[in-house]
Amino acid sequence: MSRDDYTTAEAVFRAALAKDPGSEAASLGLVRSLIGEDKSADARALADGLLIKHPQSALAEVAVAESAYRAADFATAKSHAAHALQDNGCEPQALAIVAKLYAITARFATAARLLATAHAIRPNDDLIRRDWIQSLPRQQRTDELAKYLRETSSLDAKTRDSLGTEEAFLKARHPGDCRVTAKSDNVKLLLKPVYASFALQPTAYGLDVSINGKSRRLQVDSGASGIVLTPAAAKRIGLTPEFQVHAGGIGDEGDVGSYITHVASIQIGDVELSNCTVEVLEKSKLDVDGLIGTDVFRRWLVILEYEHADIRLAPLPAVTDAKSDAGAAVAVGSPGAPDQEDDRPVDATVPAEMKDWLPVVRVGHQILLPSRLNKGPLHYVIADTGASSTTFSTALAAEVGKLQEDSTARFEGISGEVKKVYKVSRASLIFGTLALPPQDYPAFDITSISHDSGMEVSGLLGLPTLSRLTISIDYRDNLIQMKFDKAMDYRLF
Repeated sequence: MSRDDYTTAEAVFRAALAKDPGSEAASLGLVRSLIGEDKSADARALADGLLIKHPQSALAEVAVAESAYRAADFATAKSHAAHALQDNGCEPQALAIVAKLYAITARFATAARLLATAHAIRPNDDLIRRDWIQSLPRQQRTDELAKYLRETSSLDAKTRDSLGTEEAFLKARHPGDCRVTAKSDNVKLLLKPVYASFALQPTAYGLDVSINGKSRRLQVDSGASGIVLTPAAAKRIGLTPEFQVHAGGIGDEGDVGSYITHVASIQIGDVELSNCTVEVLEKSKLDVDGLIGTDVFRRWLVILEYEHADIRLAPLPAVTDAKSDAGAAVAVGSPGAPDQEDDRPVDATVPAEMKDWLPVVRVGHQILLPSRLNKGPLHYVIADTGASSTTFSTALAAEVGKLQEDSTARFEGISGEVKKVYKVSRASLIFGTLALPPQDYPAFDITSISHDSGMEVSGLLGLPTLSRLTISIDYRDNLIQMKFDKAMDYRLF
């Protein structure tokens, strides 16, 4: 399991169960192996059966909670995680799944405390230890990651290399890095059109930025994180690699090589980023110089107004943390502060003026919106302004009806071209509090995105849909507001 060798892990746990069919620990291990192999339906069935056999077992409840989490059935996961703690309040694996559920709703302080307790009870559990390390502020995370890599022998070469790169990257950064400042509390950034080859209409929208004094246009992509540059753009700016990493996304050609490097100054209108890192792809077919994730502006309220061709940045509602180290209330997440990775974790709140906003699930930079297709079960789709259309996973599409392969459709992402694309006919999509009329949608396999997210992602809400809305994002509290104004709908122009 620690080596992510889930196929071998499955075989080992099945052998253990053959010797001791009543082993709850082996059954939980088998459920986790199936989840790792993306056999989520099999994992769910096995976990449900385990709970029937052991109705008062904390480990059985954990198995159901973890399989439900992978299926993005968070209500069920939360219920069974709570039951696990009722059965055994000191079960570290129960504490860990509860922490995960808190983390995706931006309750980071609570999640960190639960993981610290789980790690204290079970310090030699590799999976819990890694989750605990990732919950720590940057300096402590740097120290604990280095210690973990010295002590562990249960990593495959790829994972060790990845964690080693993260360790080196953390050591190269210092408190105060990546300071984001603006000339005023309220900022307006002008969106610019992005055209694909031979296209007469914009296929995306971007921001004009200055990187170390060199002007570049970056596509605004809520499905990306930070700033990602093409190799050509990085070469013209004169950037050199510091750390080799890998990037992945839509496409069937696997991850592509990339590198991380520091940039002294990035000017975006009235916003400046000082001494921040960017990622550079080794190969790219982007029609612009790179991508800029909306999470770059996460210390503000981010308001995407495509009908006015701008992004507005406004102050977040004031929230104080009464548990600061100095014992006094301090502002949380304000612009001008250093990178958030230096912050001590805090729990999200719902400011009074945002009580009607939609709570969302967030995994890293990815914003997942609750959605339904043809009024079916609840699923989650990523709000992705970098996607050229709204698309569904083949798993979700199969719930609607028989899949029809569409040989004329073409999709390409960071990981290359999608090999097989299907069509969903006349489907009605509800996302958040909004609904679209029945129409045809493309669908393709996005299992790799679900695997990396650790939960079932059922599709991408793309730019043609999102650009018809005014979208306000509160990254601090995992809240979003989407407004549709028919009078301003771009289709009228």
